[in-house]
Amino acid sequence: MAWWKAFGSGKRLRVYAGYEGDELIGVWPFCIRKGSLKDLRGTIAETLSGRSSDYGLPAVRSGQEETFVGAVADNILFEARGSVLDFPHLPLGHPATSALARALKAAGAQIHERRSICPRLEFKGDYASTERCWKKSLRTDLRRQKRRLEEAGRLGLHVPERKEEVLALLPLFFRMHSARWREKGFNMKFLDGNETGFYRALAEGLAEGFDNNRLHFSVLSCGSEVISMHFGFVSNGWLLWYTPAYNPAFERHSPGKVHIGMLVERGLSEGLKGIDFLQGDEPYKLQWSTGKVETVSYTCSSGPSMRLKWLASTRPWLVSKFGRLLMRQGPAPQAAV
Repeated sequence: MAWWKAFGSGKRLRVYAGYEGDELIGVWPFCIRKGSLKDLRGTIAETLSGRSSDYGLPAVRSGQEETFVGAVADNILFEARGSVLDFPHLPLGHPATSALARALKAAGAQIHERRSICPRLEFKGDYASTERCWKKSLRTDLRRQKRRLEEAGRLGLHVPERKEEVLALLPLFFRMHSARWREKGFNMKFLDGNETGFYRALAEGLAEGFDNNRLHFSVLSCGSEVISMHFGFVSNGWLLWYTPAYNPAFERHSPGKVHIGMLVERGLSEGLKGIDFLQGDEPYKLQWSTGKVETVSYTCSSGPSMRLKWLASTRPWLVSKFGRLLMRQGPAPQAAV
C-alpha cells in the first residue's frame, strides 16, 4: 500500500474482496477522490494508483475472473453512480479485462475506450541471439558508447540486495533524476515529498522481497562516478523498467543505453524472461523491443455525462498536444531528500 501511504490524503479507499465460502478468490482496491478543476470537479472512482499504474489488473484467482470482476463492476457502478469511473491499463485478452468489458456493457454504462502499449524485449537464450534482434544502428552505437566509457574508467553494474543500501542510495537517485530534467527545463517530480516518500516506501517493502516479485535497483558506475541508476522491479520473471535516471555530465555517452545493455546481460545470467518497458511508445523503448503488451483503459459512467467526455477524450487530446508546455518548470521548491 505504498501508493496509498504517499498519496491517499483527502481520498477514500474502497477495497473489494471476493470469497468462495471461506476462501479468498479476489481483491481489487479503488480510490474515491474529488476531482480538481482540471477534472471539472465532481467525484472520480478509479483503481488504486490510477493511471500511474502500468497494469491495472485485480488480484483474482484464475478461473474466477467473470464472477469476481462482474460483481465488483455492478457494485461500484451502483455505489458511485453520478461519478466517473476509471479502469486504466488493462492487458487486452486477459480474462479479467474481458470480464470487465462484458459487465460494463451489460450494465448499460457509457464507455470511452483508449488503447496503449507496453513495449517488451524478450530474451532469446543468450546475449548474441538477443542482440541480433536489434537494428544494426543500436548494436553499433551501444558497442561504441560502452568502449568510450571503458576508456574513461572501469564500468561496473551493481544491484544492491540489502534494503539499507538501497535506501542510502535513494537521495543520489532523486538528485540525479531532478538534475537531468532540470537541464531540459521540466518540473522535477522528486521535489515533491509525496513522491520521495512513495519510492522510499516501495524500497522498504520490496527491497528484500521474494525472487518472483521484488525491487530491482541498479547502479552503473564508470570508475568512481555513478553515471546511471534505475529503480525497477522483477515480476513473474520480467524486469520492469520503471524509473531511470542518469548523470547529465555523461549524456553524450548514452549512459542509459549502456545501462540497459548491461541489464540485458545480467538478466540473461539470472534466467529472466526479458525487460518490460511498461507504458509508453517512446522511441528509445521501441528500439529495444521485440514485442508489446497491448492495454486498454475504460473510462465510464452509469449514464451520459459531459464530465465523462471531457475526462475520456477532450482532456487527453489537449494533454497529448500541449502537455509538454504544462510540464515546464516554475520556481523550484526546496528538494525533499
